[in-house]
Amino acid sequence: MIVAAIAVSTATSPRAEEQGQALYFGRATDLSPARIGKIEQRGLTCAGCHGRDARGGGEGRSRIPAIHGAALGTTTAERPAYDAARFHRALIEGHDSGGRTMSIAMPRFAMSAVQAEALWRFLATVSDRERTGVSANRIRIGVAATAGDGQAAQRNLDSLSAAWKARGRPAIHGREVDFVAVAVDSLSPASSDATLQPFLLVAPMLDRDGQTTMRLQQAGLPVLAPYGALPADGMPAEIVSLRAGDRGVTAALLALAGPRTSIVADAPLQGGQIEALSVLTPGVPLPAETQRIVLLLGEAGLHSFAAVHRSHLAGRTLVLPLSMVESQPTLVGDLLAVAADVIAARPVGDPLDMRVTAAALEAALIAAGRDLTRTTMLEALRARRQQSAGVEFVRVQR
Repeated sequence: MIVAAIAVSTATSPRAEEQGQALYFGRATDLSPARIGKIEQRGLTCAGCHGRDARGGGEGRSRIPAIHGAALGTTTAERPAYDAARFHRALIEGHDSGGRTMSIAMPRFAMSAVQAEALWRFLATVSDRERTGVSANRIRIGVAATAGDGQAAQRNLDSLSAAWKARGRPAIHGREVDFVAVAVDSLSPASSDATLQPFLLVAPMLDRDGQTTMRLQQAGLPVLAPYGALPADGMPAEIVSLRAGDRGVTAALLALAGPRTSIVADAPLQGGQIEALSVLTPGVPLPAETQRIVLLLGEAGLHSFAAVHRSHLAGRTLVLPLSMVESQPTLVGDLLAVAADVIAARPVGDPLDMRVTAAALEAALIAAGRDLTRTTMLEALRARRQQSAGVEFVRVQR
């Protein structure tokens, strides 16, 4: 077997690598739909099949090849090594570097030579990026510092450092952990230099317009324990919250369904066994036997529910997300005045409890092993989250 590194010009533009990263993860805005067979498909990404680390995978006959730089630059028994031109042909025509037709499951991308070159350059660096912030004996973990909020960042850094020290584990798989403050604004989507970025970032504050979330995604590093305006439609793959999100709270509320419980929602609910549930809209009369009412409503839906049902809530209990109580305190207070009780569902724990964060880091680093990459760390963190994310119910005081 002959191994050759991908030939990349020493004048590689960081901008080209950034464009390649956007193409790989499906965040590029100038990419036409791909084709599978003769059918155009939107939303297909390289990372979706080959993984964020480009290592491929699969089981049995469904093997997805690795496409990182070393893999593409390797001559195998089936094909010669790729170069940039062969790589472009594989993307648009579906022929491998030896000219053989690739599987029909491999999408054919309408990608220009410039786009293919950018993707090629990104793949040449993806393995190094996966180990950014990791050396033979140290791991560099950043604690997010947001512009104008330096004191909060320092508190988080001191708290996490103390919580880690209290756990009494000086090294994991032969590596010690260094915690450093990292300015979110300094994160670069194009840099794979281990001296410029941490391996992982802890406790960034997300803003409502999604700009911080976008910057974190572009930087490509795992993120743990964010706080602030968490996305209502779920976290991006790179960001792991140890607390239950909106979906977790909704799932806990739906689990209350029963013979004397009515679920009232103003938007379609999908997934799992939800389709089997009887879900009412805000203006529909409640069954006479209803004792508990689960509300999954937006602002307009809650106003509509109150207008229709306020005079019929005596002796009945309302259960709703805490976020609804916080966003509509006056209206919820009016309902509380007539209902028997109002119960709020909320995620368990404090997002800035660094003792919980330190425990999650330790468990994930142990599980990820000595061959540590950002992808293996994310997988370990997600497994930890499944074990720890919970929802609790609290009574809203009159």
